[in-house]
Amino acid sequence: MKYDYPLTVITPTYNRADYLQRLYDSLKMQTCHSFQWLIIDDGSNDATTVVVQSFDSDFRIDYYYKSNGGKHTALNYSHQYIRGRVICIVDSDDWLVMDAVEKIVNNWRKLDRKNVKCITFLKGMEDG
Repeated sequence: MKYDYPLTVITPTYNRADYLQRLYDSLKMQTCHSFQWLIIDDGSNDATTVVVQSFDSDFRIDYYYKSNGGKHTALNYSHQYIRGRVICIVDSDDWLVMDAVEKIVNNWRKLDRKNVKCITFLKGMEDG
């Protein structure tokens, strides 16, 4: 597989047109834009396609539609389209702090990858 980016952010989504804008805005505000945003639409019948088509950014956005099968099938389907060396799954109703991509990539680069295959970060809540 050819890796074009240090990171792929995968978002499986189903009927979340009303939520995707917030996630997109948080991705636009990232301090590092060297990533792929891979959106896998798991058979939405709302305006998800229209919302995604309105996005325009300097990071790569790839959108694929598949018939509904559940989040796990959307994640499995995504593998053929991943262009990042590291993946991060961010649900459509979540958002990232503005240095999240930079922190993920920098922390991954510091690790001994012979012994570490996964890293996790704490999830914050808006109310603190």
